[in-house]
Amino acid sequence: MRRPRSGRRCTPEEFHRRTHTTGFAVVHRGVLVHESHPGRFASPGARFELSSLTKSVTSMLVGIAREEGAPSLDDQAVSHLPEPAGSAYDGATVGHLLDMCSGTGVENHTDPDAPIGRFAPADDWRRTLETPARRMRAARLAQPRVALLSTTRASRRAAESRGADVVVGALRAAGFGERDAARYCRSLVDTALALSSYEAAAAALDGRSGEVDRMARCREYLAVPPALHPHPAAVAPYLAEADDDRFETALGLLPDAIAVRADAA
Repeated sequence: MRRPRSGRRCTPEEFHRRTHTTGFAVVHRGVLVHESHPGRFASPGARFELSSLTKSVTSMLVGIAREEGAPSLDDQAVSHLPEPAGSAYDGATVGHLLDMCSGTGVENHTDPDAPIGRFAPADDWRRTLETPARRMRAARLAQPRVALLSTTRASRRAAESRGADVVVGALRAAGFGERDAARYCRSLVDTALALSSYEAAAAALDGRSGEVDRMARCREYLAVPPALHPHPAAVAPYLAEADDDRFETALGLLPDAIAVRADAA
């Protein structure tokens, strides 16, 4: 094998180490003749994000479908995948998506006025933690049907790295060590994503279905037998109302808990 850039010969082990290879396979005439998993967390049964590999797989599948007669590159994307209907992707064609020119916007890392460049630490660490959580929620609720398609948090984009740098930096400035700062950052992000995804799922329902779903929860809470479950019955009128502020409630509880631990550290 040869090293990237220099072209010098090297062993497969050296090549994998220098290129941070996760998995490596050699297929000859349709037969798997070699397979190894040099990545630190890799194994034959491990699952990883495909990231940009998805583009290659998708283009091959579309090519096969085109050879069989469908779809047309001029087809509306939502005619094959209805979930993004009504979002910024509504109106983009299959060809637009394949060419990555759907018109939904791009990150411009060189523009100082771009949104990614405006994310900066607030005056205190609590506000620094709350800001990205609210931004994640706003983004998911703005396009709830697209948010439902998101199954992972990691994007490997500069915006995510910038956000993590600000949040972890705020936690370290509050006095937490590296391990605790990492744990609290993950807890904040996962909580924000989980709650906003739940809200996005409800927002994606049509008006009538959403109201029926909400009223069903209200009725269930109010129908709790006090003799069997006295505590839920006592707060039943407020449980239904809690749907409206559960995100801000959780967002307030997390920094409160972190602050208590910071004082105790």
